[in-house]
Amino acid sequence: MSSHWHALIMAGGKGERFWPWSRGHRPKQLLPLFGKATLIEQTVARLLPLMPRKRIWIVTNASQARAMARRMPRFPKDHFLVEPVGRDSSGAVMLGCATIARRDPRAVMALLPADHLIHDVRAYVRALADSFRVAERTPCIVTLGIKPTSASSAYGYIERAGPMRLPGVRTRIFHGRRFLEKPNAAAAARFVRSGRHVWNAGMFLWSATTIRDAFRAHSPVHAAGWDALVAGPRQAAAYLRRGWRALPKISIDYSVMEKTRNFAVVEGGFDWDDVGSWTALAKHFPPDKTGNRLRGRVVSVNSRDCLVLGGTRAIGLLGVRDLIVVQTEDATLVCARDAAQRVKELVKLLPAKLR
Repeated sequence: MSSHWHALIMAGGKGERFWPWSRGHRPKQLLPLFGKATLIEQTVARLLPLMPRKRIWIVTNASQARAMARRMPRFPKDHFLVEPVGRDSSGAVMLGCATIARRDPRAVMALLPADHLIHDVRAYVRALADSFRVAERTPCIVTLGIKPTSASSAYGYIERAGPMRLPGVRTRIFHGRRFLEKPNAAAAARFVRSGRHVWNAGMFLWSATTIRDAFRAHSPVHAAGWDALVAGPRQAAAYLRRGWRALPKISIDYSVMEKTRNFAVVEGGFDWDDVGSWTALAKHFPPDKTGNRLRGRVVSVNSRDCLVLGGTRAIGLLGVRDLIVVQTEDATLVCARDAAQRVKELVKLLPAKLR
């Protein structure tokens, strides 16, 4: 493995989707949803076969950096890169990648989400290693695409073109054609039938020069920020104090990815779930004979297809179906399964101390 391979983990979020378990100071990646380790801990652990912790970086905000540092005492403290204020993913990518490039101008970087679930770590590591090889040998932006298992309208898609071939790369690689927004159900079905489309998992790889040049071509304001951040620690600190707040709030998908024409798609042959809502989480709990997924002190009578995650108090279900009930010490969520994606609307109406 190359000594110039780095990983930048994006760990932001407002903690709204999994309320009341998640809060603003404790978003999804800080929850132990699957076992004792949090999702951010699992994300770091998956990378260790490819690189040491000293080449893994996390871009986040101040409160979450403190919480993650407590959970991961062996992680280098100076590898938590703290945004002064949130400026969406374009700002976070610029801050993280430019900081890495200042330390290692020959860096090849993977941009990875902090809060996704992957079980087949060996297949993931194999696909990521081949993606690094593509990114270091070509001027392409590389994206890991996930072969769809359903015609989901919850994910963006990537349309691929013809195959690419590089010596020593065993994973299937394709030239990229275009990025597509989350489709409606009919379009999603067409994409899956075509065989040319994969889910966009938000995993990208590039060399330092490739992402620098992409900012210069497509987003001059971020290119200017990049130049300040790579100039040196003093110039970077001055930019973060005075120039950062002038950045627009825009995602890396809009500022760069949807404008680029030089990208490659590596087909990720591993299981993947972004666990984006309570209904997505429910799939990972075994159902009883009536389709209920129950944890805690729960009694169910004549009820079907509910997800109930209890706390210390007893919960009784009687004659209901398709409900989500989540209990904590200070709050309880009750919602219809088909409203799970709208939990953040509810959170906005809550007192600040409960958000």
